[in-house]
This record gives sequence, structure tokens and C-alpha cells, in this order.
Amino acid sequence: PRDPAPPPPRHSKVCLGKVCHGAELPFVFGEIESAGKDEDFAVSRRISDLWARFIKDPQVGVQPDWPAFDPEGQQWLTFSDSDPILANTSTAGDAKLDFWDSVGYDFWKQRL
Repeated sequence: PRDPAPPPPRHSKVCLGKVCHGAELPFVFGEIESAGKDEDFAVSRRISDLWARFIKDPQVGVQPDWPAFDPEGQQWLTFSDSDPILANTSTAGDAKLDFWDSVGYDFWKQRL
């Protein structure tokens, strides 16, 4: 028999209030810890539903509009933990990101 799949990664305190790589996966696949808040489960259902509708037809059924990635506009969807509503956000004019651009931290653009 195969070994069971490893448990999803647990969120560490270092990720609180930040976006950590892979932190969304438990929400996408409904693998929230049983001690999660009701808001966590609501966000998980919203994300799972959004992904399923996007996979079924990327042009229909996703509100607000989910724009294609654009390295100039850099928009993404934000999920609130208190009210799972989607909102488009942009990095334009973000001082912290402008700093990283100023020191040449833009190698990712070469991969697009």
C-alpha cells in the first residue's frame, strides 16, 4: 500500500499578514485545519468555486473580471478574510515594490 499524502503545509507565524508561497493551497483544495474559523471556510469555498468556474470557462462566470497577468499593470484578485469578496488590486505606485525595481530585482520579467 502507498503511504498517505503528506498533510498540507501549516501556516507559520512568519506568514501572518503576508503572502507566502503556497499559502493559498489549503484554501484552494478545501484542506483547512479543523480548528479554522468560519471565515476561513467561507474563503475556501469561494476560492474553490472561483477556480472551478475559471477552469470550466476562463471567459465566463468570474466576477469581478479576472484580468490576464500583465507585467505593467500587475493586477490580482484579493480575498478578504472577513468577507470573501473579490477585488482587483494593483501594485502601481507601491513604494516598497518600486524600491525593489530600483535595485534591479526584475529578473522574473525575463521569464514571461
